[in-house]
Amino acid sequence: MPRRNAFLAAPGFMRGLFAKGSRLCNFLLADLESKLARASRTNARDRSLYRPVTRSQTRRRAVPAMRALNLSVFVMSVLLATGGYWGSSAAEPDMRSPATRQRSRTRISLFDGETLKGWSGDPSIWSVKNGAIHGISEKGSQLILTDGDYDDFRLIVKTRLLSQDNHLGVCFWGDRKSDWDYGGCILVIPPTGHIWDYHPGKEDAPRYETLAQPDFDPHVWNETEILAHRRTGTIRVAVNGIEVTRYTDEDPARLKKGPIGLQIHWGASEVEYKDLEIEVDPRDKRLITVRRGRP
Repeated sequence: MPRRNAFLAAPGFMRGLFAKGSRLCNFLLADLESKLARASRTNARDRSLYRPVTRSQTRRRAVPAMRALNLSVFVMSVLLATGGYWGSSAAEPDMRSPATRQRSRTRISLFDGETLKGWSGDPSIWSVKNGAIHGISEKGSQLILTDGDYDDFRLIVKTRLLSQDNHLGVCFWGDRKSDWDYGGCILVIPPTGHIWDYHPGKEDAPRYETLAQPDFDPHVWNETEILAHRRTGTIRVAVNGIEVTRYTDEDPARLKKGPIGLQIHWGASEVEYKDLEIEVDPRDKRLITVRRGRP
């Protein structure tokens, strides 16, 4: 598709162009009708006076009218072509639902389902399998990191633990380490919603509020929503439509804008992540996956 000129694409400019084009077409058509009528009257008068009309006279009289006709057709063709190109997207109604339009404006995918483009991790551990980011290791204890850095965000991700034991997690607000170490991040552990603090001197479970303790099976796909605001140090977690955890950091100033990391925990472990979507600086402070009737 050719690139659109931003100046030509401006609505005001296009309205003015079509208005002028319409006036020009009306003028040319009126002029054409006048010339054809004049030529017809002239031929009729010549016939009434028994004056022979030569072929060259007929052609000479018809030339101005044909020129006007050709110009009118050309102008209308240009207007129709540009109108279809420049105006089609504006005129075509958006039949998507309000929820779908909102989603397309605010959330973007972090994973294309086929490659690890946009991610950095140990290639001996991480790969793509059956449309998911797949990690397997006998030692683990590291992350696969996004190329981008984030501070305030809403993340929605589906997770599944394939190994019998162990757990997985989503880590953020830490440093980017070349060896994919935790970098002093805060970890959210689906599907329980437990929190872990990897900051130096901490490396323990901080205090957080448990709102629900549903018995979700970590070995099936679970959807987790994380609503994180670095400036206030607050984290809210919902799993499968139920809010399970609220956390407020004791010292938000220590938190850093950084990558989002998907964890493969220490020890033998096999994990999967898919359908990752992120909304940066979310305006809506609700957990949007929480079912109706819940806060």
